[in-house]
Amino acid sequence: MALFTIILEYRGGTYIAQYAANGPSQALARWAQHAVSRKSVAPLSARAKAALVQALSEGEGRLDGPTPIAGLPNVWCAGFPIPGGLVNVIKTDPRKSAKER
Repeated sequence: MALFTIILEYRGGTYIAQYAANGPSQALARWAQHAVSRKSVAPLSARAKAALVQALSEGEGRLDGPTPIAGLPNVWCAGFPIPGGLVNVIKTDPRKSAKER
């Protein structure tokens, strides 16, 4: 498993989370389940959550991605099933950077 960072830009806010997963699709699905069940995205309305749950139940194809970003290894973008949302998925090295040591 690898560590993935999920970044959502939605309604003027930036929401960031990390999940261990076998790939970007699985990380995105884990994030979406968490966003729905634990209210981790504050402005996500009941209607938006229902759309996200429906997209997950219909499979990865409904989430429109994740699609690799050209020229950026280990970075993907995914369409959010709610207007105005964009999700980026980044495969992240869990080791601390030199600046954090």
